[in-house]
Amino acid sequence: MTGGSHMAGAADNCFTVPTYSTHCIQESHVTLLHILWDLIHVAMGAEDVI
Repeated sequence: MTGGSHMAGAADNCFTVPTYSTHCIQESHVTLLHILWDLIHVAMGAEDVI
């Protein structure tokens, strides 16, 4: 197994970026981080997130 795939069983969701481009992987991580950040704060009752 390569990369973080050995940790896939420890997570509820595993997002993979099928590319060898470091830039694409980094941008995907940043996008997912922002989306998850907003979803968590909405779930916690924040009204000014989105």
